[in-house]
Amino acid sequence: MTRKILCIITSVLVFFSFLFILSSAAETGFDLDKETAVKLVKAYSEIRHNVGWTFHWYKGGASLEYIMSSEDTPSETILYKNVFGMYWHQVKDGYDPDSVKEMIKSTFTKSKAKSIIENSNDFFDKYYFCDGVWYYGSYMGATYTPYDNNDYTARPSDYFLDDEIENLVIKENANGFAVVSVPAHQLCDGGYATASRRDNITVDIFLTFEDGAWKVSGEDCFEMLFLTDRRVGRNGEFTEAVADVCLTAAIYDIYNYSINQNYAQCESGGLEMKIIQPEGITTTSYTRLEGNLADPETWKQFRESYCTKNVADLLAPIFYLGDDGLYYFTGVPHSPYGPGYQLTAEEDKNKNTITIVSKSDSAAEVAYHIENLGVTLKVGFVKTVEGWKVSTNDWISELDTTFGLLQNREISHPNPGTSDMSSVFTVMVAAAIALVVILPRKKNTVK
Repeated sequence: MTRKILCIITSVLVFFSFLFILSSAAETGFDLDKETAVKLVKAYSEIRHNVGWTFHWYKGGASLEYIMSSEDTPSETILYKNVFGMYWHQVKDGYDPDSVKEMIKSTFTKSKAKSIIENSNDFFDKYYFCDGVWYYGSYMGATYTPYDNNDYTARPSDYFLDDEIENLVIKENANGFAVVSVPAHQLCDGGYATASRRDNITVDIFLTFEDGAWKVSGEDCFEMLFLTDRRVGRNGEFTEAVADVCLTAAIYDIYNYSINQNYAQCESGGLEMKIIQPEGITTTSYTRLEGNLADPETWKQFRESYCTKNVADLLAPIFYLGDDGLYYFTGVPHSPYGPGYQLTAEEDKNKNTITIVSKSDSAAEVAYHIENLGVTLKVGFVKTVEGWKVSTNDWISELDTTFGLLQNREISHPNPGTSDMSSVFTVMVAAAIALVVILPRKKNTVK
């Protein structure tokens, strides 16, 4: 009897120990290893490029010669969906619409996969099924770059190269959540489809352990888009390096978007690329920003990280605020226009000079000469608990005057804890009207 009781107790203990192990595994997930991370980020990059940018999953390969040929285009598809001038090529096995959707679901968390698929109607609409074969369309005469060339200059919208993904770093890895830092490239000026390569740029991709596997759950896209190196510390003594990072953020990465919503840097449609035309508008379209860049709160936090609140409130970007985030102006669908102002090229920025006029432990002033504009701005700084920040706004008026912008930048006071996008609606409308009236050479924008 004693032995039987002992067996029962042992069985119960083993059972509950097993449940505890399962519970712990469910709570913490499995440790992310580099091989899994690399494989997942490569899938993320491949889907991002093909679904968000240019399709290359063709049966005949991804060479430029094949993409621009018509050797396997069925004659009856020439006017498919009333689109004239379209080549249709056979799709590789395993890349039909249902297979791509499954690929997205196996790479991303449920919520993110759902959003990507729902926002990819434009991608899936270019599939054509004929005589048991799937085809995908490409416009005749369009500029395409070969996907099978692992040269960044040939793939400016890709950001990630396969051989560089191998060098990713796992920054966090606990409780079923991980952050991987991936070497990336940055699109930063020169007009549509041109790019500059920057060293030491990384993008954080967030991974979550879901339903027994690691999935991509989000990304921090700021370094894909901006020049600011957010790793520069701003809590010590005021130096030219501190001034430079604050001025880069305030002028190159924030001011640009407060005057011109169709700036070339906004080519960041990415995986959740969604093109909309607001009700009543037939000639103007907007494209959703990528990842966390579509969140108004992200922009607010970035502005207030490098500028005091009175300055940050004057620099709200002129973007279209849709139901699911921020959109940038792209004119005619699929035909983004080039920049109206040249304030973001790193090679131009490096020609500028910073002269410290005065400084103390808590305040400073610099003279910042912008070479390609021929202007010298006086900019003040204060030291806060978050580090040095731009604290004066005279430079904003001076740049507005330089560009011939006469809009009235009224300081807004958003409700605490809410996004400030709705509170600056009046300023955004005024700015858009000013651009239309004063700068007729630019495409009309709508708020």
